[in-house]
Amino acid sequence: MKFSVIHYAGKVTYKIDGFLEKNRDTLRPDLVEALQASSNELIAELFREKQVIEDKSASGTGARKATKLPTVGFIFNVDFNFILFSFILFTYLLYFFLSFFFFFNLFNYLIIFLN
Repeated sequence: MKFSVIHYAGKVTYKIDGFLEKNRDTLRPDLVEALQASSNELIAELFREKQVIEDKSASGTGARKATKLPTVGFIFNVDFNFILFSFILFTYLLYFFLSFFFFFNLFNYLIIFLN
């Protein structure tokens, strides 16, 4: 599968197969700190806390906590899901308002016709 994005440089096509595996690199710590301090609430929330993962030690003596910076693939996935959710929500709201407008006008036409 693939998808395309059209922007100022033209149409750019991305292949979905293996996309996240190829983009597991992490963001630089100074960039993460700048994003955490963003005045945009959504950006700041995305980068507010580092992910904490459980990592079993090789000796099996227990688990230790390790911090992991978000990967570019993870952030891409979050952004894509947000865009998809926004599109679906906008579509449903548009259908709702168009349906309301249509039935409201139909009702007005019936009143005029019956008078």
